[in-house]
Amino acid sequence: MKSRKGGKYPSKGFKRNAIKSMKARKGLKSKRRIHNDGLSRSRKAGTMFSVGKIARQIKAGKYSERTGRQAAVYVTAVVEYLVAELLELAGTKVEDYNKQKYKDDPEGFTPRERIIPRDIKLALSNDPELNKLTKYTTIASGGTATVTIFKN
Repeated sequence: MKSRKGGKYPSKGFKRNAIKSMKARKGLKSKRRIHNDGLSRSRKAGTMFSVGKIARQIKAGKYSERTGRQAAVYVTAVVEYLVAELLELAGTKVEDYNKQKYKDDPEGFTPRERIIPRDIKLALSNDPELNKLTKYTTIASGGTATVTIFKN
């Protein structure tokens, strides 16, 4: 059976369908990528931060000519971890502040429930690794950090 154009197979889909059926018989997976329709990359990766937004920032930053699909997922996970660590330390600073103020004046004490920029600044300056990472940053309304000397 010859095609009109003189090729080996009668139609374009003939070869493709034959290959699919051979793979099905052998139990091999097709080369098509399985898509999870309706799921964002953030949901697939299990992150709270948007992978798409960070991917867009990486592309706009012109850090390299090409970036892989997983680069944005990795960066998103790292940033999310750093933010979680920082918020945990800042929350601890708020608790310490409340304990100290309650000791000083238990009568007129109202506990603070929010993290202010000063708490973030103190949390960054008291953690050696985060202090090294954010050594030259300025936080608005953060005040001045107390000088701490770390022993290495």
